[in-house]
Amino acid sequence: MSQHDINDETSHSWVDEIIILHEVLAPYSERGSVYFEYNIPRMGRRVDVIVIIDGIVFVLEFKTAEQKFRRDAMIQAWDYALDLKNFQEGSFNRVLVPIVVVPKEKDSHCNLELRHFGDNVYNPLMVNVRLLSHAFLKVLDTIPRSLQQSVFTDNSWAKSGYEPTPTIIEAAIALYEENTVEEITRHGGDIDKTSIELTNIIEYCRQNNRKAICFITGVPGAGKTLIGLNTAIEQFNRGEKAVYLSGNFPLVEVLQEALARDYVRRDKIKAKQEKRKACTKGEAKSKVKAFIQMIHHYRNLYLEGTKVEDGIILPIPGYFQNHTDKAYIPTEHVAIFDEAQRAWTQDELQRFMREKKGIKDFPYSEPEYLISCMDRQLDWGVVVCLVGNGQSINKGEAGLTEWIESVHRNYRDWDVYMSEYLLTSGDVTMEQLEIIRPQIKSRDSLHLKMSMRSFRSEKVSIFVNQLLALQKEEATSTLRELVNYPIVITRSLYTAKQWLRAHTRGSERMGLLASSKAERLKAIS
Repeated sequence: MSQHDINDETSHSWVDEIIILHEVLAPYSERGSVYFEYNIPRMGRRVDVIVIIDGIVFVLEFKTAEQKFRRDAMIQAWDYALDLKNFQEGSFNRVLVPIVVVPKEKDSHCNLELRHFGDNVYNPLMVNVRLLSHAFLKVLDTIPRSLQQSVFTDNSWAKSGYEPTPTIIEAAIALYEENTVEEITRHGGDIDKTSIELTNIIEYCRQNNRKAICFITGVPGAGKTLIGLNTAIEQFNRGEKAVYLSGNFPLVEVLQEALARDYVRRDKIKAKQEKRKACTKGEAKSKVKAFIQMIHHYRNLYLEGTKVEDGIILPIPGYFQNHTDKAYIPTEHVAIFDEAQRAWTQDELQRFMREKKGIKDFPYSEPEYLISCMDRQLDWGVVVCLVGNGQSINKGEAGLTEWIESVHRNYRDWDVYMSEYLLTSGDVTMEQLEIIRPQIKSRDSLHLKMSMRSFRSEKVSIFVNQLLALQKEEATSTLRELVNYPIVITRSLYTAKQWLRAHTRGSERMGLLASSKAERLKAIS
């Protein structure tokens, strides 16, 4: 029984694949295993077929409905192999060979040239049905016996840990496709426990009509944004309104666009099965905007129809009866604020309101105003603050202190969830925490200790800092610990570009990262 949607085209493809492989793999029946529709959670995709012979992992992408090789199929197969190499424990020390199979393609268009980089992931082979058996034979004859295995451990390979570090775009798409955060991140890590804890807090508030503010802290790259997206999408998928808010305009734009495109792609498949019209890009984006927004848009939405009176914001009498599409009470019961330490002070928000909105003497800081919006709920609500530790605060940013003081001034009936780490971190003083001590509910799992940003080594940033500081001996020593990390150094920008072009594989992208003060690079960037 398949957990995925199956249509006639998919069923026919599976039948074709089984018939083809039954004949081609007959000589290897005692030397390996075959896995159909192998799941890769990080990418939200499934490999058509994994064939393991003598320990070598063949990643097969079948295009049975195609007549010719396509570049996107080649990239797709290559990405699968790279993903397994980088993130699946059983593939770390194995040879991986991606193969694109277009059954009816001409022999002259096939490619059986074997090339690879140091990680033993080969360039994709391109074959038709007739040459598929030749591809297996050539790989097994060419690859050194030392890299093959006479003792089969295929079952342990299939069950080995999958520990991906997704980009935030990949993660958002995978979550939106109803994968769990556990499936797309490192198993057993901080992020799993924190996500579960946050879900439990939200459920407790829902069942007991409580309002709470929850602080999730962590080092840069620990996965706070991923937890925020997971929570918003999880609540959305279960029919509860929640919104992820960020002041990072490029991030919000890219997330909304990526999710909208993916929604359209998946809806086209469903629409074809259900014989209905697929949703448009605009309709998809409207759905996405329901739970991913710019924090300024959210703030402005709940300013509409209000007035400042005696230092507080109140609804204008009769406004919402005459504007039925507007709401004074937020539609969301859960609001997640990314980089909450960067919310504006009262002076900064007051300046903005005066200059941009024509509102004089705005009475709140951004933290206090955002809490006040959720406080309008008649039953329950949760404000989730994702807080980056050890990050400098710029002019006009309130920091964690203002959130604490806002709760103390006006929201003493709210529960405050935070980790023991935050209680002793120095991000807020013990005196500041003492004023809300009766409201604090300590939860250790709300702090993320480990960075998941670099999957190969956490010492790369140390090496780069030493290199830029011209600390030759220290940099040399650190570099020795990074033997599996692809680090090369050159003074020639042309040489760097050529090297990158030669080493970019699959859908990998390359670019130039430079300081805004790098005057000599302005003409290039």
